[in-house]
Amino acid sequence: MTDRYLKRILFATLLLLAILSGIAIYNHYFDAKNMRGKYVFANSRQKIESLSAFKIVSAGGDEINLYRKGDSWRFKEANDYFVNTDMIRNFYNMINNSIVISVHNGKKSLLAENNLLNPQETSDRSGAGTLLITYDINGGELDRVILGKKNGFEDYVFARDAEHSYSYTINSVGIFNGNPEAWIPYPLLQVQNQYIEGIALGGNEIDREQIDYLLLHSAIFRKLFDVLNFIDYQGNALRSDLRQAFPDTKPQRIEIAMIGGLVYIFDIYHVEGSYWMEITLASKRLAHKDILPFIQKNQQYFSDWVFQLATDQGELMYNIRIAHDKLEAEIKQ
Repeated sequence: MTDRYLKRILFATLLLLAILSGIAIYNHYFDAKNMRGKYVFANSRQKIESLSAFKIVSAGGDEINLYRKGDSWRFKEANDYFVNTDMIRNFYNMINNSIVISVHNGKKSLLAENNLLNPQETSDRSGAGTLLITYDINGGELDRVILGKKNGFEDYVFARDAEHSYSYTINSVGIFNGNPEAWIPYPLLQVQNQYIEGIALGGNEIDREQIDYLLLHSAIFRKLFDVLNFIDYQGNALRSDLRQAFPDTKPQRIEIAMIGGLVYIFDIYHVEGSYWMEITLASKRLAHKDILPFIQKNQQYFSDWVFQLATDQGELMYNIRIAHDKLEAEIKQ
């Protein structure tokens, strides 16, 4: 085989590679260009009824898994407790309505600048984004999208399909948060002072007139009502009976009767330095007709669960009966 012939073969090979490369570049450009106006989560949107789970990997590398069980969504890493309903609402809004506004260069430096590096593949946390993977009812993957920082405007963010290098700007319909804490119900419960009819602390009954007096004269009771108006917990909900696990631990009970007949029963435990609370919904005998349906609908969020309270809230609620007894003794003197 002559050198001249070899050169022809080499030239033809290089020409073919150039043509194929050009086709690939054109297809990539054509594919990117055609993304404008398309739905970001097209597969999930098309199979919305089959959408049954999603995984979030934050920029920091934290991973959480959320899945649908019946009519509710559960948080696997939070002992399968219920997910924050506001976040689920925002999630569906984003899945159904987010579209590509414009397409951008896929250079790695630009991806890092816009927080679009894959958090599963990079050690550069400052340039990483939030990875969202959606799944159908059979566990099949639907969409894999990386969400980055805002694009200079409040309603737009950078994003990219994790399988492609080019990125795009999307309308950030809803508020999506990749931090695990955001998916925990918050607050756990709100008991508003103006609707409280009476409180029972052990054998002590406190009516509305006494409540108003305590609010004026007791700082610790003002703190209690602040806590009741925004009951927080540490994201730790367990399906456990503390009475069985710690038989020698006795709870402190607070019963709160609301106008209309709804009754909240809080049993607070102090176990190994932590405060835990069981919540029971009950009703008075002559409660309003809407109370029983309310209890039936909401008991699932509390029945058979115990919640770890923030230390300051737990300590206050656990010791409130002692504080009340002391205050009552001082008044009588």
